[in-house]
Amino acid sequence: MNGNKVLGGVTFFAVSPYLEVPEGRYKVQVIPAGESLSNPSLFVINRSYYLKSGRDYTLVARGSVASGRVGPTLLRDDNREPGAGKARVRAAHFSPNAPAVDIFINGARAIENLSFTEATGYLEAPAGTYEVGVAPAGGDPIFTASLSIEAGKVYTAWANGLLGSMDAKAFKVTPSVDAMAE
Repeated sequence: MNGNKVLGGVTFFAVSPYLEVPEGRYKVQVIPAGESLSNPSLFVINRSYYLKSGRDYTLVARGSVASGRVGPTLLRDDNREPGAGKARVRAAHFSPNAPAVDIFINGARAIENLSFTEATGYLEAPAGTYEVGVAPAGGDPIFTASLSIEAGKVYTAWANGLLGSMDAKAFKVTPSVDAMAE
């Protein structure tokens, strides 16, 4: 940020902790690990953002370096505390080769036509374990995962990775904790 290294060695699927910064304009540059800012041709992200005080943001490096198509998406997070016995959850679609998707919760279609780089609003749900299905928009689930959420936490469920990949970059749903009640 603004020419200073604030994170290093961030791996695929990783979500860093929030960085606290004062309100202002920030130039954000992302390069492959081990490379130098002195070679701007290597930047996969080179963008400025104005960040407001008292707000939480997530900057997603999305796409694929191998394809040469990486870009940023800035999400505004809403980390308000959930009600008693509940959690707050949003879904985010960041699988670069997946079509728009529908998301099923315990067998029922809950979210429709979520496109690449989009995130839903937050839904409040009772703590527990849910079966999450991901389907091409209008279709039946082709991927399912179990997602456990705890009371007092705010989550993002990331649909990420690559369809058809069988290695460490394969499509999956990865939850991250955005905030916890004090």
